Formats: sequence, C-alpha cells, structure tokens
Amino acid sequence: MTTDSLRTFCAVALTAPEAFAVHLGANDVRGIDCVPPEGGEVFSLGFAHGDWWLQLDAARSSLIVGEAHAFDGQASLLAMDCWEWDGSFTVDEDDSTGWALRVDARCRSDASVAIAGRFDGQR
Repeated sequence: MTTDSLRTFCAVALTAPEAFAVHLGANDVRGIDCVPPEGGEVFSLGFAHGDWWLQLDAARSSLIVGEAHAFDGQASLLAMDCWEWDGSFTVDEDDSTGWALRVDARCRSDASVAIAGRFDGQR
C-alpha cells in the first residue's frame, strides 16, 4: 500500500439534507460527485449525491481560516434549487496539504431546506 492509496480525496459527514457519510479515495463512486477546491482566487467546492447538489464559492481574500463566514457578496452557496442562504460556513483548512470546511445553512425562502455537515480532503 502506498501513501497515494491512503489519500482521502473527499470525506463527507452530513446531518442535512440527509444523514450521510462517505470517505472517497477517488471520484469514482457511482452516484457521488465531489469536486474539491484547488488553488486560485476562489475556494470552490462542488458536491452531488442522489438527487441533490451544492456549489460553494468564496473569494479566498475574504476567508479567515477557522472563522465563520456568512453568505454575502464574497461567498455564495447554490444548492437544491435555493439561491439565498442564511447561516455560515467555516473553512478550517486550506493549504498545500489539505482542505476542510463546515457548513450550517438554511434556505432563506424555505427554512426546512438545510445543509449541515463537513467536507474535507487531501491535495
């Protein structure tokens, strides 16, 4: 077993919109799609499972690692046919070795629609 085979491409632990947890070694699991953040000016995560999806984008210049960030002009969450969210996300790691974030958000027009949990992986 090599170090590359132990690398976590994307790990997910959610309580909303569903209770779901998965550890991916690659983006090759049917029905799950994770597009982790890369370098550049925008921290961007894409994720889809079953019949729902999300796209989180935040300007790196506005992020402070470890601090909650609202969905504002510098950060947006598009998911589950909702375009305006209340709540926040926190980027806990964004460096050359890994990335991690937590999300706690509710749709502004329908508070029963929520995304809550964490996403992380290695580069």
